[in-house]
Amino acid sequence: MKLSIQRGCLALIMQALIAMPFVCSAPLLAASKPALARKNSNTPSNPLGFTGQAASLNKAANSGNAEAQWRLSLLYAYGKDIPQNNTLALQWMRKSAMQGFAPGQHTLGLVYSGGLLGVTKDLVAAVDWYRKAAEQGYSSAQLNLGQAYLSGTGVAKSETTAAFWINKAAEQGDPEAQLKLGLLYSNGVGVPQNYKLGLAAYQSAAEQGNSDAMTGLGWHYQLGLGVPTDNVQSLMWFILAAARGDKVAIEQRDRMSNLMPPEQTEEAQNLALNWNSK
Repeated sequence: MKLSIQRGCLALIMQALIAMPFVCSAPLLAASKPALARKNSNTPSNPLGFTGQAASLNKAANSGNAEAQWRLSLLYAYGKDIPQNNTLALQWMRKSAMQGFAPGQHTLGLVYSGGLLGVTKDLVAAVDWYRKAAEQGYSSAQLNLGQAYLSGTGVAKSETTAAFWINKAAEQGDPEAQLKLGLLYSNGVGVPQNYKLGLAAYQSAAEQGNSDAMTGLGWHYQLGLGVPTDNVQSLMWFILAAARGDKVAIEQRDRMSNLMPPEQTEEAQNLALNWNSK
């Protein structure tokens, strides 16, 4: 398993938001201060003829709502319900980020990291925006900031600082961060090597369905890392990860199934079946 996996491409963010209706609320408006200048009362509120969600977002965005600005930027980025427009996507995203809206800051970091929406790739700027969102407790930004420190991308490499931010995201229940934390502890990267803590981090991620973490648990139980060797438990986790398409787990599942006594293999299969039915 790799230690450096970038989190949060724009496509995944967009997929999650398309089905999520925008509800303009007073707390969100308050959180968006300082608000942008309001439009002149004589200006039409919907000059482009937007309908549905796009109309609601456009109206709220022009009233200074930072969340609406962020969501509208994603609609422009992907041409969802409105014509695709990189310039307007970037404009609204920057407005949201400049108001201190953490998801907007994080997404702008992704844009700079990938050189998207017509901007020049700028890893230093990406880290700066990740940091702004991470310091507000935004877990995806904390994870990406940790990844940047881990690889020395856009910032001086520091495994200790990487572990700090990845742990912050893991504490919030982020399964990808929990997986990375398990890798750090198991390999002694940025933290003292501690198989028990690595096992616990993998367990937390696996319970959320993370297949890489399940494979990690399979190795820990097979090799007795932080836990007594237990081939039945090892095979159970490899079975669960294999069912989710993990190639390493598929190989280990097949290998162990051929080597273990049939009754142990059956026990592991039953455990996996019961785990899936929780």
